[in-house]
Amino acid sequence: MFGDAPRSLHFSGKKNLFTSYSVLMVEDLCVEGIKKCYFLDFLGPRGFAAELSWRTSCEVIGFDHRKSILSKISSDHDCSGNLTFHVDIEKSSSTAVYEYFSAKLSEMKYGDGNAKSLLNPKDRDCMELVLKYIEDADLRRWILPNIKAFNIRLGKWHSMLNCITNPHMYEQLLEISSADLIGMGISYISTQQDAVKKLLDKGVRADGNSNLSDEIGKELSIKSAAAGLRPIGAVVYMQRNNLKVCLRSTDTATDTSEVAKGNAKSLLNPKDRDCMVLVLKYIEDADLRRWILPNIKAFNIRLGEWHSMLNCITNPHMYEQVQCFKF
Repeated sequence: MFGDAPRSLHFSGKKNLFTSYSVLMVEDLCVEGIKKCYFLDFLGPRGFAAELSWRTSCEVIGFDHRKSILSKISSDHDCSGNLTFHVDIEKSSSTAVYEYFSAKLSEMKYGDGNAKSLLNPKDRDCMELVLKYIEDADLRRWILPNIKAFNIRLGKWHSMLNCITNPHMYEQLLEISSADLIGMGISYISTQQDAVKKLLDKGVRADGNSNLSDEIGKELSIKSAAAGLRPIGAVVYMQRNNLKVCLRSTDTATDTSEVAKGNAKSLLNPKDRDCMVLVLKYIEDADLRRWILPNIKAFNIRLGEWHSMLNCITNPHMYEQVQCFKF
């Protein structure tokens, strides 16, 4: 949606019927009377853009930066002269759209002969810095200073990025400052880390704190590595009557998806895994207040006596002891 701001600026003051929403069929998109239709970070299902271009008199121009989109457009590109794709995997769509409409506008001249511009110099510098940060995250580079703090705070804007429910969205986007976003992101990260430390000091129970599962997992990953174990943090919690497991690692060489798939590099061998699964079933039966498994109350009473030991800080052997749980 951020990439749509330059397009909105380019067409400000003109009839503008374009908005951003998911479309599944050509019939779902009303383009009557529109000469050009722009797709920003969304080209629809395979063949959709091509069908739109030949079924209407509308010129279709698409922008994207994902590698996965290349297979979708390879067969469509030569279908119509009204169809153009701008796909650059080394440049975010937001940057590509900004440069495209900036170039288009610069071709237009004022009465005094000077070229037109999307933004005044002050706003342009601010916008281009924000776009650099967005591109750094979109392309998964993560090399700019405080990029993660920036990205976390930018994510808080998602609920507002709807030009139908929020008609002032484009003006608000122009007011975004990378420095402000980074500052708020750093503050948010600090608050989350403090909450995680307080929670871990009390134990490892994460129910009711699922919003901290990512931070808890990373903190446990660090402690696990310090204890000589695999640098993986596992957080188990209840969410909407489902038992969830969050796996995190601060080691870039560790792929937690391998553990999640339960392959040969699983955290537990088959025997221990079967035992742990049965223990988790009993814990779930008690957590959900079902009390239907055989001897569940006796299990829960004994498990309660372990709570004082479930602290990876005061008890560095906690993880090995948990794996030794016998049903």
